[in-house]
Amino acid sequence: AEQQARQRAYREKFDRRRELDLKKYTQEQLTEAENMYTAAESKLRSPESLENVNQMLQKFPDANRTGCLLLQLAQTTTGPESEKYFKDCIEKYNDCYFGDGVQVGAFARFWLADYYSKTGENEKAEALYKEIKDNYSDAIDHNGQFLINLIK
Repeated sequence: AEQQARQRAYREKFDRRRELDLKKYTQEQLTEAENMYTAAESKLRSPESLENVNQMLQKFPDANRTGCLLLQLAQTTTGPESEKYFKDCIEKYNDCYFGDGVQVGAFARFWLADYYSKTGENEKAEALYKEIKDNYSDAIDHNGQFLINLIK
């Protein structure tokens, strides 16, 4: 119950980010972006998924949902490709939010740190975990759990 309440409270961050998008894009464009996001999200593991993501990146390069989609793509890829996508999420979409309050930049750091841990790049992993603890202590995962509590 506590995690669900936290997720509802974090929804405001998603709504605020959406308001910023409304200053750059029309409601019609944001509806199109949402439809593209939904279509791409449903096919993330398919061959055409990268094409869908590239369309979002070209048409809506700084939209909130583009950041969310790129993070989801990063989570479905492996190796240097996923590292690149996670870094892009951190650099370009740090302030994007999923509807459940997950911050793209913080969650990308968490996943990238996990990637570094698995590849033996422990110093890089520790630096990212420290950054999460220092700067994103209130960041959550999709279950509403604090990332700092999930760090090993």
